[in-house]
Amino acid sequence: MTLCRERPELFGVLGASHQAAEFTREVAELLLDASLDEQALGNGVAYLLNTFVPLVQCSGLTELASPVGERTFSTEKEYQTYVLQYLQEDAASAEEGYSNPQLATVKILQEARLTLRKDMARGQIPPTLLNDKSFQEFDALVSGLAGGPPPQRIEELAAVARCGLIEFLGPNPRYSVQDQGEGRVTYVAYSPRVPVTYQGCSMVEAMVPINKVSISQSSLVQSLLQTGLARSTREEESHALEGRDGFDVTKKPRRLIGADGQTRQGLYVLGLQLTAVQLTTAIAAEAGGSTFASAETLGEADAAAQEVIELGKEVRAGGKLTRLAEV
Repeated sequence: MTLCRERPELFGVLGASHQAAEFTREVAELLLDASLDEQALGNGVAYLLNTFVPLVQCSGLTELASPVGERTFSTEKEYQTYVLQYLQEDAASAEEGYSNPQLATVKILQEARLTLRKDMARGQIPPTLLNDKSFQEFDALVSGLAGGPPPQRIEELAAVARCGLIEFLGPNPRYSVQDQGEGRVTYVAYSPRVPVTYQGCSMVEAMVPINKVSISQSSLVQSLLQTGLARSTREEESHALEGRDGFDVTKKPRRLIGADGQTRQGLYVLGLQLTAVQLTTAIAAEAGGSTFASAETLGEADAAAQEVIELGKEVRAGGKLTRLAEV
């Protein structure tokens, strides 16, 4: 519908308004047809787009997530040129905002993802449903599409690439380490789809690893597990999402559950350590966002703070002050 509103001229010079309205009506009929499965619906929409707006190049979700697809490049220069052009087009589309049909699509997907997060935070979706492979693929896809740098950073990256200060490795990169003796190593990197190999004496790995408390090197995390004040969900899967290795905790406020199965009063968990019970975690929160979705971290912190206040009132009423917990 964004396409009809923002680019009606694509539907033909004569009768553009009528064509756009007809296209919208037929798409709506497809969406309301409960007998169509996902593939049939996709094929139907693709047919209508090809019929009404053949000048528009349409991309599916897979193409959005991986623009290169299975393409192989014959030279290094060909690939560098491709990436630079993609960056420039990406920055230009970002400036269009949600008037761009692809960005509007991603926005809808992100809203759907946030709705699922709200329902999970409210306990309306059982955690077991989130172990579904299709859902996990959807979550990873939308997370990748909806995240990313602002247009200025994309333009800056394109600028340093044009200056030859950086080069792009290629799809599906492979890495290895060659021992040069005397404590020296050479790092080797290449892409099976771009005919060039890079070598260097240093390498920076900047991917965010999956949080796993059972192998954490944090002295605090190790101490909590070793003393039995906390336990990993790898030991007790009933409260956790499948395959998650985080602290076992209660519902809000997120109190730690110890090795003996008992809840630890005054000991709370926030942020990344909640990976076992949340669909996604965040160390930041969207300003003005819902505490059940984009600002969920604030909701978790507020619940813990409220209970700490209540515990403080109880301690004062008992006639003495004590330190409830030190983490």
